[in-house]
Amino acid sequence: MELNKIHLADCMDIMKDMPDNYIDLAVVDPPYGIGESGGKSRTKKNRPNSHLSKHKHEKKEWDIKPNKEYFDELFRISKNQIIWGANYLSTLINKDSSCWIVWDKNIGGDQADCDLAWASFKTAIRKFTGHPFIGTKGGLTRIHPTQKPVVLYRWILQNYAKEKDLIFDSHSGSGSLAIACIEEGFNYIACELDPDYHRASIERIQPYLDQGKLF
Repeated sequence: MELNKIHLADCMDIMKDMPDNYIDLAVVDPPYGIGESGGKSRTKKNRPNSHLSKHKHEKKEWDIKPNKEYFDELFRISKNQIIWGANYLSTLINKDSSCWIVWDKNIGGDQADCDLAWASFKTAIRKFTGHPFIGTKGGLTRIHPTQKPVVLYRWILQNYAKEKDLIFDSHSGSGSLAIACIEEGFNYIACELDPDYHRASIERIQPYLDQGKLF
């Protein structure tokens, strides 16, 4: 399996080729099935001319919950897991844990105050606070409707990954986790099925690769 690459592929095909416990830490953000695949205007309805605002992201059809087979494969190939959207996916994860990660988005308005991740570690609940637009010029350079900040993933790697761990991302999207791995010096395997997001994420991470920060 080629390392340090965002593979344009279905994650199920990639995982089926991996032996048991091949991955040290899977940090995944699968679709939640809540209709966030783009084509929405985030302008508040009570603002003048809100109906004229352009959609921030092209409407696509990727926001469909993964099935049980996805989680069976994820738990088979990885020793530890951090799974975003676990409040929507709890019946599929179907595992107790004392360790949850709370991302306090500090955003206000009509969006959710926090995002939740289930984690396989035997530690207490931890919280990261940071606006979703950190490092994106106020959101102007966001390339994905559910893009998470690189600093969030760097914090996760600093607190939950061990030196020389191999990191896996099943739904790479904007490539934020790949960038965090480059910045923190971890090998990774990432997958993205949509060719538009794949191309945009490759363009996004190229400057980090050019800087030679990996090892």
